[in-house]
Amino acid sequence: MRAPGERWRPAGAALWLLLLLLLGATESVRRAQPLRRYTPDWPSLDSRPLPSWFDEAKFGVFIHWGVFSVPAWGSEWFWWNWQGEGRPQYQRFMRDNYPPGFSYADFGPQFTARFFHPEEWADLFQAAGAKYVVLTTKHHEGFTNWPSPVSWNWNSKDVGPHRDLVGELGTALRKRNIRYGLYHSLLEWFHPLYLLDKKNGFKTQYFVGAKTMPELYDLVISYKPDLIWSDGEWECPDTYWNSTNFLSWLYNDSPVKDEVVVNDRWGQNCSCHHGGYYNCEDKFKPQSLPDHKWEMCTSIDKFSWGYRRDMAMSDVTEESEIISVRAPLSFLLSLCLFSPGTGSDSQFGRQLSSEHWTNQRWIDCSHLPRKTSCSWEMAEHQRRGHLCLQTVAGAMGKEHNICMVYLKGISCLCHFSALARKWSLKP
Repeated sequence: MRAPGERWRPAGAALWLLLLLLLGATESVRRAQPLRRYTPDWPSLDSRPLPSWFDEAKFGVFIHWGVFSVPAWGSEWFWWNWQGEGRPQYQRFMRDNYPPGFSYADFGPQFTARFFHPEEWADLFQAAGAKYVVLTTKHHEGFTNWPSPVSWNWNSKDVGPHRDLVGELGTALRKRNIRYGLYHSLLEWFHPLYLLDKKNGFKTQYFVGAKTMPELYDLVISYKPDLIWSDGEWECPDTYWNSTNFLSWLYNDSPVKDEVVVNDRWGQNCSCHHGGYYNCEDKFKPQSLPDHKWEMCTSIDKFSWGYRRDMAMSDVTEESEIISVRAPLSFLLSLCLFSPGTGSDSQFGRQLSSEHWTNQRWIDCSHLPRKTSCSWEMAEHQRRGHLCLQTVAGAMGKEHNICMVYLKGISCLCHFSALARKWSLKP
């Protein structure tokens, strides 16, 4: 300590300056060190921590929408059930409703999306408390909801809407700080190259090189998704799909390398073992708390993930079933993801927002506090949390509930049961 009145010595100032320079040099060296890079193998890829936003996003909305929304009958597996398996009820449906020779490709121009208003959809999801939304970019039928450069004349820009559905919804969601996820099917039931690889026992990869991988890279570069929800992996190992090479690039060099989240459907050997978070299987309900981050993905319709005209009210999951997901003692829940169905012309956005949403005085629960948590105990919601309930009038003579539950301050579930109404489809 200096004596009173003693002046600062130049030598002391020089020492402080030298120390600051050394600290600056150390920080520069630290920043210059290369970040960790993930190699294309599961031990390395599985070691990547999940981005923190996914722990905070407890509720998401899953939208199944594609050409299958035009026949809107049976399920989104319409084409496979009709011509892959040749189920009699599907063949009868086609004979009764369409002329001879009508092909699945003929449904394409009827997928108009004429009432698709992405801003209204995004408002709906935001008011419901959804923290992320997942849209089908391509289901197993192969039709892409964006202008894929390797899906000529079988995409939403060339056929049907003549719009980039993936891009439009993403823009609207990001204005509201809602995370955007993209569902993508690795396989395509009837693509000639996929059928050729299957004939070759998947020892060739013509389809992967010409279709699957170009589309995945294009989706990431073009739309910068926060989440990739992979599907359609079950017939082949991850080595056929080149999954580890893609994920290595995604984690190391892609424009979303620091924020992107992926699921576990990257090969028939991957589910519940490899990937980012686990789905394990559709509507998976573990009996105890898994050691790994997981997502419960389920649907309102018990038999379909998308809109279908033949849905009966008995096919709609009751609110109590959705909210009271049980385990022997308590249910440990990370996240729930639901699938609202939409018709071919996107009457979902028009009907729900204008007739139900705006006029029914939705109880906005978005102001309630939320906690960040990887997992938490779900008990009786009436006792342990806040229930926000809104009743809407359905078109089938019964009132249905749209509800959201907050347990311990965490948003959990939302039931879009107004989507149960049967809308007529007009080409």
